[in-house]
Amino acid sequence: MGRRTLAALATLWLLSSASVTLQEPAPAPYRLVRGWGALPGGATWGEVPGMAIDAKGKIFAFHRSEPPIVELDRDGKILKMWGEKLFAWPHGIRVDRFGFLWITDGQNRNGLGQQVFKYKLDDAVAEGVAVDTDGNIYVGETVAGTTLTGQPGGHIVRKLAKGK
Repeated sequence: MGRRTLAALATLWLLSSASVTLQEPAPAPYRLVRGWGALPGGATWGEVPGMAIDAKGKIFAFHRSEPPIVELDRDGKILKMWGEKLFAWPHGIRVDRFGFLWITDGQNRNGLGQQVFKYKLDDAVAEGVAVDTDGNIYVGETVAGTTLTGQPGGHIVRKLAKGK
């Protein structure tokens, strides 16, 4: 009998003599809540590559169907749906500690995609933008009545509130 055959037989004997205990799978820590997040008008959810929650508890779901961004409250009520025709392949979504919503588009199709989007979540609307000769950026907003000053690269260095 060759060494390989002997080694194979010894391995089989060890494996067959070992005691094997099967365990029951752990119970799922989640439960289905039927109707939670039901989309209006018979719309259906696409694949959901990401979800995020802001500091106020608002939930942002990013899915692969139109419109791709769905804002929900904690009870699953749809608050807003938006982002139609902005993304080729919805991929990721996060809310940072400053309250900005970051969204990534993972493919390049029909002039869309392979981009990162940054949105403010306070309903402020940028109405004007200017860049000075040093590359500083000035953005005026209407809702909050503020002006943001940013350095080259996008770092906000100053926020001037209305009337100040």
